[in-house]
Amino acid sequence: MTLFDPLSRSSEDGDCARLKLISNLCNYSHHLDEFYSKLQSKMRNDRKRVHGFPMHHEMIFTFSPDTSDPNIYIRNDNTNVSDPTDIQISYRLNLILVSDYEGSKIEVFDLETKKHKNSIFPLPQEKPRHFCIEENYDGQNNEAIILCCKDDILKYDLKQFLTIGKQEVGKIWASSKCDWAQGLAISYSTRQLYVCDHGQSNIVILNLISGEFVYQFPVNEAFGLALTNDEQYLVVTQVNSCNTVQIFKKESFNAVNGETEWKSIKTLGIVQNEHGSKFHNPCAVIFDRFSRNLLVCDNGNRRIQVFSFNTFEPVGVFGDVDNQFFRYFPYSLCLNELTGELLVCQCEECF
Repeated sequence: MTLFDPLSRSSEDGDCARLKLISNLCNYSHHLDEFYSKLQSKMRNDRKRVHGFPMHHEMIFTFSPDTSDPNIYIRNDNTNVSDPTDIQISYRLNLILVSDYEGSKIEVFDLETKKHKNSIFPLPQEKPRHFCIEENYDGQNNEAIILCCKDDILKYDLKQFLTIGKQEVGKIWASSKCDWAQGLAISYSTRQLYVCDHGQSNIVILNLISGEFVYQFPVNEAFGLALTNDEQYLVVTQVNSCNTVQIFKKESFNAVNGETEWKSIKTLGIVQNEHGSKFHNPCAVIFDRFSRNLLVCDNGNRRIQVFSFNTFEPVGVFGDVDNQFFRYFPYSLCLNELTGELLVCQCEECF
């Protein structure tokens, strides 16, 4: 692009003004696109995440392999998730990600519209199960995805991971420490990853930066887990013969070897009460930091149970085996803290 410079003349020009190329703006459009992209990113980062789940069924959105229910977004003319196993949100990229175990792929949806955007396929390994999104993993506000697959736990830069199938993408690290990894939770204060090794009935702790093994401790039939926002409590779901949710309190942390001493202080689901709080394979749990409630996917009972973390008493339930609020079996869930929406991933068969 050229700009007219009225002061640029020579004796040979006479009264004729000369056009002078004062800068090379050939990439102007590219720079404008880059600026707009950065502006969008900044606006997304500035959005306030202040909403807990309001305890209204209208704020529950389900993802499952079905087209007959208009409130189910996972399947349309272009995509079919045969076995959804986990669901997470990328706030920076404004995306919902859903893992498809049988399809060995990750489906990507717009966070606001719920419309399908892309399929990540083929994956580096088959059979994706649970995964989590690490925010600001590099100090540059970028996100990483940590994914449990058939054999390993894998960590990737999320933006690069979304281009799998189009280009070669290098992983940040891989770990083969777990026999059958399931639920994940990140401790940002200790820079550690907590993993439910269901195959060995352990909670395995890995270095978040390198993936190296730090330590482990036994929890029978551990499947899903969550940390409270102050990271003083660890909540673990136990399936099969246990059918409980166990709550641990942090007793101490050894900064030298990176080990935390956890003490079990409460077990939920042992006693039946008027809310029917006994579980049948509680597959997943999240901690709502705004309401200070625990939300549990009670898979076999086709419901989500809600407990006050202050009293450990049940305060609500959504669905049951009889009324089939959930068409299938809730398997995992996450909270959209921008809106208070609860996103629930259903599987077609009971765990």
